[in-house]
Amino acid sequence: MKTFVQLLINEFIKLVSTKRIILLSFTIVLFFIALFPITAREKFLKVASSFVLENNPYIGFYYSTYFFFSIFFMIVLNFLVFFLFSTEQNNHTWKYLYVLPVERWKIWLSKYIIGVGFSFFVLCLGLLLTILSSFLLPYFIISMHSSGFDMDFYFIFRLFSKLFIVSLYIVIFHLILVFFIKKRAILLLLNIFLPIISHYRFLYFLPYSFPVQILLFENYYKVETGKYADLWGWFEIISISLTLSIGYAIYYGYQKLEEN
Repeated sequence: MKTFVQLLINEFIKLVSTKRIILLSFTIVLFFIALFPITAREKFLKVASSFVLENNPYIGFYYSTYFFFSIFFMIVLNFLVFFLFSTEQNNHTWKYLYVLPVERWKIWLSKYIIGVGFSFFVLCLGLLLTILSSFLLPYFIISMHSSGFDMDFYFIFRLFSKLFIVSLYIVIFHLILVFFIKKRAILLLLNIFLPIISHYRFLYFLPYSFPVQILLFENYYKVETGKYADLWGWFEIISISLTLSIGYAIYYGYQKLEEN
């Protein structure tokens, strides 16, 4: 148990000590600064809010911000998982991890936990910046001062919660890619392009399409029923089920490997 905790601490220090977390936070802030003038346009807000049958520019702002941020988030998450392995791959010290007095599945579990932990940090920061930037809307669009529109924090909080649940599977899916693909150049390209091209219809089975599919399902559900969908839907159930199934398969595989 102590060795496993030490693994977690080492993985955390490896990311933080290289100042990647500071660069990550700065990149997210810059992303929102660049995104706000686009999603805060009055015409853009009206179109976005109409998708969910709401005459509320805040809903439109949350809707469009989530759409763009979810794609950006998956790219960032892929790079975070990639960096969890980059040190060992660059130094050719990956094989030395296997001589530690700890099961191999625990090595992968430690990287998975750190990946999920940093995804939670990115989502919390993204949610905070989304809410804070929405306070600027009345100052950015003068016509909103007297319109009396209400902020719906529950709407955006639920979307980000769903995104975190889906990210549990995205992290483990990308860990598998890192395990099987040894070429760093190919991985770097996949980090960027998979979250983008997965939104084509024939690639909907990839987990990178889930965040936007959730948004489209929210729109469909609101049009059909007049209310928002439940927090736990098919995408969340699939993500949790696949995460547990693949996690157990990795555990079982490494147990058999060590027995032999």
